[in-house]
Amino acid sequence: MRLEQRIGRVDRIGQAKKVRAINFVFEDSVEFRVREVLEQKLAVIFEEFGIDKTGDVLDSSQAGEIFEDIFISAFINPETIETSVDYTVSRIREEIREVRENSVLYGISDEPDIQAVERLRSHPLPHWVERMTVGYLNSHGGKAARKRSWWELTWPDGQVLQKCVFTSRENERYNDATLLNLENSRVRGLALNLPQIAAGQPLSCVAVNGLPANISGFWGLFEVRLQAGLQKHSQIIRIPLVRRRYLSIFMTDEGKMFLPTARHIWDTMQTAEPKVLHSLSHEESLAAYEQILDAAEKAGKELFDSLQQEHRSSITREEERGMHAFESRRKAIDRVGLPEVRQYRQTKCDLEEKEWRNELEMAKQIVPEIRPLLIMRIVKGGACDYE
Repeated sequence: MRLEQRIGRVDRIGQAKKVRAINFVFEDSVEFRVREVLEQKLAVIFEEFGIDKTGDVLDSSQAGEIFEDIFISAFINPETIETSVDYTVSRIREEIREVRENSVLYGISDEPDIQAVERLRSHPLPHWVERMTVGYLNSHGGKAARKRSWWELTWPDGQVLQKCVFTSRENERYNDATLLNLENSRVRGLALNLPQIAAGQPLSCVAVNGLPANISGFWGLFEVRLQAGLQKHSQIIRIPLVRRRYLSIFMTDEGKMFLPTARHIWDTMQTAEPKVLHSLSHEESLAAYEQILDAAEKAGKELFDSLQQEHRSSITREEERGMHAFESRRKAIDRVGLPEVRQYRQTKCDLEEKEWRNELEMAKQIVPEIRPLLIMRIVKGGACDYE
């Protein structure tokens, strides 16, 4: 991928000359053998998954760590190149398979699903983004003025955006307009900082068109988080310090919890906008909040356990990677001829390893958290046509 990126700096769009890229590698070297075996193995993956589906994986920071590990292992033990490459390829294959299974984009089949396309085309997300942005501006000192089919927006800091259109895709009709969606930094910032549900906050009673008429109870969407370390950003270790999963909960009026029904409600709300009928009182909202939060904490334990296991596995891989890396650096330093240079590099290596170990120890300290993102009461009769 690094070679491809270097070539891309020359062989780019608009290049009128023919570009030939020649890469040199020493024959009978460890690097040559690793690349030779690795390219043979990767060719099989390209054939199986397609280059377009492997590019994001091979160009990721995790892939860089994988390839770094294999080269370090090959330099330390050249006789185990075949075994190291096989192990590396299996990790890449598993990573690609996980991306395909968990990604909506990669999960799309070669045959287009006409109904899925129609649902995406008519998705109410742009409308939700519009209501969020306009509501924020009107309540925080900004201004939102409707102009025919677009908006003129004035942000609280004074920035003015004229002819703004809320849409999730490009359209020839809006060539001269400013498209506002979740890719816009300001809009994305609003979405990422939406207030959480607080205890006692009035909970809405809603009807959702498309649900069975007998569904009645409380539904909630929660974020299960694992926060590791004492700092937000790590400078040395290569593992994520925040991991999250999302959990939907449905509890009937009798206090019974049904997770499949919760997921069905969530799927339905992707295309059917809920209609707010009224709100519960403060006392009713507080009691419902505590009840569904307690249920979410119990149901979310399994999710947090899986996050914890992922984190522990990452810690183990990071320890192995770091130990190999520092061991390789020290062997290289020992071969330096000048004592002063050798001592300077050794001291610098010791300091970096100490800092790495400190960050690693802090990363082992984890804090669980569950955050309510949305709680509402689903009323009976949601299947009726209330529009």
